[in-house]
Amino acid sequence: MNESLRPLNELSQDEARGELLKCCGSSEWANRLAARSPFESAEQLFEAANRIWWSLDSKDWMEAFRSHPKIGERKAAQPGPVKAQSW
Repeated sequence: MNESLRPLNELSQDEARGELLKCCGSSEWANRLAARSPFESAEQLFEAANRIWWSLDSKDWMEAFRSHPKIGERKAAQPGPVKAQSW
């Protein structure tokens, strides 16, 4: 197993979901990706994240987009996690 993935792989599914939501505001994406843990490699993680993203419907995409500010704005319509806000 890739050592850099150990912190993510050692989380419970709920904890992993919370961490993944910091990257993407789609609950469905985070739920599905957390359910696939543990990941053997970064490539496996990225492939799963990409496959899940493209399998989502527009409702899930809009949820993710609302968690980020619009271009030119400082705050998202739907506030994301504190960590994501600092990015």
